[in-house]
Amino acid sequence: MAEEAAARQRFGSSDVLVDELFATTHRLRVFVDGRLREHGASVARLRTLRVLALAGEPLRMRDLAEHVGNAPAPRPPSSTAWSATGWSSASGTPRTDGRSC
Repeated sequence: MAEEAAARQRFGSSDVLVDELFATTHRLRVFVDGRLREHGASVARLRTLRVLALAGEPLRMRDLAEHVGNAPAPRPPSSTAWSATGWSSASGTPRTDGRSC
């Protein structure tokens, strides 16, 4: 009974089964991470290698980050940088006509 109360405090659930399932998956993840680390690998590295293998062609770093769920939301440069860098504020793409904004 004390273990159940401790599990509830640790994981914040009122359901013992949910707490035990969470604890089991957490222990499994720690075990797998430890075993992979012995061989110089990690779950994240294996996930990245799997994405690269399934892609069938080289991926840009941005595309790879999107596939593994680690890509930040795209953000255009600030409006003060547009004229200095040659970015068009209307389309968010570089100008090719040589004019600044």
